Amino acid sequence: MFLLKRLSLRSKFLVAPAIALLLMVLLAMIHLMTTLKQHQVLVNVEQSELYVSDQMINLFSRLSTTHLFIYDLLVNQSADFSEEQIYENGKPHVYSIFAIEKAMADAELVEKMKEVERAHHANLTAELIDYRSYVISGLEMATVDRALAIHHMQRATEHFNRVNKQYLSFLEVIRNRVNDKLVSVSNDTNISLSYSLVIFLIALLSTVVIAVFLSRLLSDDLGHLIKVMGRLASGDKNIDIPTQSSSKEVNALVNAVKVFKQNQLRLEQEINERKAVEADLQLAASVFEYSMEGIMITDADAHILSVNKAFTDITGYSADDAIGKTPRLLRSNLHDESFYQKLWTSLGQEGKWQGEIKNRRKDGEIFPVWSNISTVRDEHDQVRRYINIFTDITDKKLSEEHIYRLAHYDILTGLPNRALLQQRLQQALLLAKRHRHKLAILFLDLDRFKLVNDTLGHTVGDQLLQQVGKQLIACVRKADTVSRLGGDEFVIILDDLSSTDDAAQIATKVLETLSRPFNLDGHDVYVTASAGISIYPDDGEDADHLFKNADTAMYRAKEQGKNTYRFYTEEMNMAVSERLTFESQLRRALDSGAMCLHYQPRVDLQRGCIVGMEALLRFIDPVQGTLAPGRFISIAEDTGLIIPIGHWVVRAACEQYRNWCEQGIDVPKISINISGRQFMEASLVDNISEIVHDNGIDAANIELELTETFLMENPKKTITILRELKALGFKIAIDDFGTAYSSLAYLKRFPIDKLKIDRSFISDIPDNADDIAITKAIIAMARNLNLWIVAEGVETEAQLAFLRAHGCEEVQGYYFSRPLAVDAATKLLQTKRPFDHLIGQETKVGGIRRI
Repeated sequence: MFLLKRLSLRSKFLVAPAIALLLMVLLAMIHLMTTLKQHQVLVNVEQSELYVSDQMINLFSRLSTTHLFIYDLLVNQSADFSEEQIYENGKPHVYSIFAIEKAMADAELVEKMKEVERAHHANLTAELIDYRSYVISGLEMATVDRALAIHHMQRATEHFNRVNKQYLSFLEVIRNRVNDKLVSVSNDTNISLSYSLVIFLIALLSTVVIAVFLSRLLSDDLGHLIKVMGRLASGDKNIDIPTQSSSKEVNALVNAVKVFKQNQLRLEQEINERKAVEADLQLAASVFEYSMEGIMITDADAHILSVNKAFTDITGYSADDAIGKTPRLLRSNLHDESFYQKLWTSLGQEGKWQGEIKNRRKDGEIFPVWSNISTVRDEHDQVRRYINIFTDITDKKLSEEHIYRLAHYDILTGLPNRALLQQRLQQALLLAKRHRHKLAILFLDLDRFKLVNDTLGHTVGDQLLQQVGKQLIACVRKADTVSRLGGDEFVIILDDLSSTDDAAQIATKVLETLSRPFNLDGHDVYVTASAGISIYPDDGEDADHLFKNADTAMYRAKEQGKNTYRFYTEEMNMAVSERLTFESQLRRALDSGAMCLHYQPRVDLQRGCIVGMEALLRFIDPVQGTLAPGRFISIAEDTGLIIPIGHWVVRAACEQYRNWCEQGIDVPKISINISGRQFMEASLVDNISEIVHDNGIDAANIELELTETFLMENPKKTITILRELKALGFKIAIDDFGTAYSSLAYLKRFPIDKLKIDRSFISDIPDNADDIAITKAIIAMARNLNLWIVAEGVETEAQLAFLRAHGCEEVQGYYFSRPLAVDAATKLLQTKRPFDHLIGQETKVGGIRRI
């Protein structure tokens, strides 16, 4: 202090500023050096990483816009534009993709990249080229095949997603490098601020001490500068620095304060720029965090470093659960070690692996993922990171499984369908050939399924098929295959048989099981089945022959009484060939004139006159001659030809009736047989009434005959149709009465006019007491129901006498006449009372005549 007092005023005035100035210069130099260093780092970041990042962001933004436009054009708006419009609208955007590729390959841009970034850049460019190829293909195909164009666009979308992944990886590398540099800048800044603070405190303390001592000597300018420094130190950047003073020392101090302020402002600007860079990197991080795909990043030792939200949503493990662990956390133990060895080998050699992995969620549920794993290496080719991007494909696998079941299993019964049956049979045949054992095909067809369906409804029919499927499974071994071909047809593959007896035993068990009643919707339903069996290799060495031969054997079982099984024989094949030949002839019969009608008279026993003619179908075979319906009707029924044949019979009979009327021949009635399938046709009533109207015939002169068996199959529907026919005036007769089970309750409800006693009851009269009793009962029942009676198949005088004695009103049979061709029938009708000599003296036995 004493020395200070000895100094001149000028010197005293300069002591404190000199000390403060010295310290401020030191502070400014530290700040300047730090600022220059930070500035250089940030300039490098701006010219290198930020430049590359900015360019790539702009390019990818353009690419995303282009992709969305093309995708919308091809997939969403393809129906609104023509193919040429799609191509012309998409072509400029293809050029845009080329421009993006060119910009991405710019030498200046690539030169600013580091080695790791260039590797990612190369992968990105490769994926972009593939993407562009599929886009071009999609646009080109738009003029040819829109569906294929959309397919190419979907493939392009897959490559676009890969471009996106490469782009994110590229930005991640840049972000990490920028982050490292910014951390370095931040550390330098903190150190600089620490030094500055220490120096500033020293300067402030020195100035205060000296100022207290020399307060009276310091000028107002110096005092004001001290206030400015105080406010700058507190962070106030808006303060005005004093103007120049006449004192050189004060001016120097003023300039130093200005430099300090400028440095502070520059530092603040650089910090703001760093925050902007961090915001860009944060955007990239958001892409990572909010991706719909699970992302897991590990270090070189496979320890998890980071996971995104989708990872947690998919696996159930939070970031805290996963970080620090290894991917074994998700292991399901469904893959062996060789699977993981191949995975790690691929990562080591190729730097990537993709495929399906079955993982385990936190709750223990096993689920499939499609995983893409990439290796990240540093500039020294050392592994730094592994990035696993995966997608939960549970829904996709379930959809695939559902589609597979729809394609290979019967929806109703859950049994294998025809396609899966073929596959399993091929596999079974390969094993049978390899091990030289027998194999059997058991072809089943339900015998009364149509009756159940028509009577009880399709719901009960479906339930029956389901129950049959379950019973069939219970009858066979686990290794055997039970399948449903469709309708009421089932096929069983019996594998590894030691002999054909094994197949016979299983067939017997199946038929016995199916013959038991099924309780369905409160009904006890009875069905039986017919089965055909073919044996490998005896009856065929391939699937087609085995199927065909088993089917042939099944039809033979049906022909021989149903509810039985038959093994295939070569004779069956010959019979099938003959049947096919006959069927072919039958199909051509209507057009070739091979069909004709014969007519058999129906005679009134009381008057001895003809009261009707029954039209009977005949088929003229070039080899066998004229054939009766018994030889071909079953084939017509099976093939559906019975419908057109039935229509032809009705038309031909009505036309002949009209011809007889035009010739002046009196024919009271003409009888026409109607088949069951023809009767159930929706257009039956309209067709018959149209034919009758076209020929100018009174419907009352047409008698339609239906079999008793058919009438009882669906009595409710039958009654409805019969009432429609009766309303039009047609007469209705039940043919072959007594050969089937008829409910008397329904019989009295049927709007019928006549019963025709089947010839099987007449043929053994008067020798068979049972036939006599049945015939008497039918006649009595008909008379009580006020129905007309006709006896068929009368061949002897004794039969005629019995029928006449018991009140039968009309007869028909060889005793009077065989069925006659048109010319012979015409001559018979022109003869007056041709059968008087056969009928003899009229005998009346009780009863009254009904009209």
